[in-house]
Amino acid sequence: MNLHENIYRIKQMMGLLTEQTRVLGRVFGPVGKQPISNPDLDLVHGILGSKRIQDDFSERVTQSLKEWNDKGYKTDVSNIKIKTYVQGDEIITESSCDIVESTDGNSYNEFTTRGSIGDNFDTRHDGQIDGLIDRLEQYYGGNAKQVGNSFIISFRINGNNISYKQSFFVVSSGNEKESKTTIQGNDINDLRTKLKEQTQNISIDPNSITIDMDVYKISFNSGNKKIQVMSLIFDDKGQMSDRLVMIKSKNPTMRIIEQGKDSNIDWVVVII
Repeated sequence: MNLHENIYRIKQMMGLLTEQTRVLGRVFGPVGKQPISNPDLDLVHGILGSKRIQDDFSERVTQSLKEWNDKGYKTDVSNIKIKTYVQGDEIITESSCDIVESTDGNSYNEFTTRGSIGDNFDTRHDGQIDGLIDRLEQYYGGNAKQVGNSFIISFRINGNNISYKQSFFVVSSGNEKESKTTIQGNDINDLRTKLKEQTQNISIDPNSITIDMDVYKISFNSGNKKIQVMSLIFDDKGQMSDRLVMIKSKNPTMRIIEQGKDSNIDWVVVII
């Protein structure tokens, strides 16, 4: 963990970070370094995202988005920070951003960037991103948007002023568009059977699950969390707590969604 990550964690623990949306995590890009004597200028900003580099900022953010998706969260990107400066005999580029919960209903799981450096950088950059949102949506089959405003970064080497312009975008995949499933039983036994039959090895959004035991109905949206099964457990002998402990010991990934009482029957809906 580098100095910037340590400072961020300390501020987070002290409650000094105020965010309008819920921050799930923070991603720090790899630190890019180029010699001032003979730099590869494309790689000065290429560390933010380039086919020439395996580990770049764009790849790290995309990986983090998908990891949070797998936990059942709808994700977005916010608070992007980039800087390039000269230190000693090197040009240094650093980057970071927040992974946040999406507030517009889309789950963005792809992060990409476009930029130009050097002569006519501004015009060349604007040409790259003209129509890019439409092209991203056609390629991924989802929704795309630019994250924040474009950056213009300048630094001096060998007496010359060098600038680049960089923009960042997020995209949702078409296969992540919401699809609502409703399972309803005639009674509690019928609902348990239908859940077992219809939720084997599916991908859902756990935060979208709604339960109405008055009519024995459970609804949920498709999502990024792969589950083994959704299960309805019920007990009329006052042994629910012991049963849950036993089930949890055999299924460590078990998560309780909701629990209640129907007449003299205790019930719990879980995902495993």
